[in-house]
Amino acid sequence: MEQVESGEAYIIWLSDFNRHHPVWDSLDDHRLFTNEALEVAEKLIGAVADTGLELALPNGTPTHEHSVTKR
Repeated sequence: MEQVESGEAYIIWLSDFNRHHPVWDSLDDHRLFTNEALEVAEKLIGAVADTGLELALPNGTPTHEHSVTKR
């Protein structure tokens, strides 16, 4: 965590979380929202909420394009 002159602290979590959830995936990709995927993603959502963090990308922002389906 880095302290800036204004006294505000910034935290960045970087990882390949590779979790699917309607909070950040397109709702059209409902096939990704298996019970297992949702349960694991809920742990990440809980950790984010517990620390007061926010997601940097709005829901539905594409971060990967499949080479075949182009989705």
